[in-house]
Amino acid sequence: MSRVSKGQRAYAGTVETDDVDEHREALRPWELTIRQLSTGKYRSRTEYVSFNGSLVYREQCNRRLLVRGATPGGYLVLGSPCAAETRMDWCGAEIHPGRLAFGRSSTEIDCVVPARSHHVVALVPEDLARTYLGEALASKLSASERRHLVCRPSVGKALVELVHRLVEEYLEQPELLTDQELCKAIENELMDILFQAVDTLEDRVGRVPMCRRRLVFLRAIEYADHLRRPIGIAELAAATGVSRRVLELAFQETLGVTPITYLRWSRMHGARAELAAADPDSVRVADIRARWGFSEPGRFAVEYGRLFGESPSATLRTCRKPLTIRLEDALRV
Repeated sequence: MSRVSKGQRAYAGTVETDDVDEHREALRPWELTIRQLSTGKYRSRTEYVSFNGSLVYREQCNRRLLVRGATPGGYLVLGSPCAAETRMDWCGAEIHPGRLAFGRSSTEIDCVVPARSHHVVALVPEDLARTYLGEALASKLSASERRHLVCRPSVGKALVELVHRLVEEYLEQPELLTDQELCKAIENELMDILFQAVDTLEDRVGRVPMCRRRLVFLRAIEYADHLRRPIGIAELAAATGVSRRVLELAFQETLGVTPITYLRWSRMHGARAELAAADPDSVRVADIRARWGFSEPGRFAVEYGRLFGESPSATLRTCRKPLTIRLEDALRV
């Protein structure tokens, strides 16, 4: 479900969905793959406001997710959980109010989002950031490979409070977004938070090291996500060049599930995407199930229902309405 309100140079809107692939589409211009990692019916809600080319949003997801891909081209990304006790793994580090998620334009990222997550994100045009930060600091930031900004907890708190206020005010009163002076004032607030986040870049922010097990994990999921056939842990360990024990430890540390569980769920996501796109009058669940390497109909139906909260046949029969809005549409205003 989408709800959109437009101002002269701004948008305010809400996207709610019970489909993980629809959620992924709604998040464009992010280029992402999303894998559901906890069982049950999926639901997410994204509420956003765009102004003068920047965009902020808050997001709630009821299931644990593995998110991989790239940040939007032309934007710097800042993110924070809404509560100190709700933390997520962003590119190998735990994110909390004193450590903001950060991404340069078109930068590869990976993130483990906990169940019942509630977090905020800001997309800031690179050229706007350069204007506010100054050439030297902006160039230093753009050249950096870091994916995190260590800052005072008050900075993360300010980002969360700003996004909450904007969403709550402008979804209720979208006509305010036609006021250009107001949009400029909002922009100044966001840029001030960005400046505070990067002001101590040299003194307090060091490169976060990525241990060997994390590299093993990333190589393994990259290999597994291109497979339709079932494979064993021995083949996956051989493909990543490590022992079975190292591979299992890498998955447990990052996702809290075994490699075999992830492999099976990854193929289920592929089957779900194909079921959702298929014509129920010309395709059978059994055909798609077989193509994705599931040989036991009963077990497939049970595990599919546990993971996604509906049966494979229900997914096949559901007529998905096209999205009326994506985040990238708001950014084109």
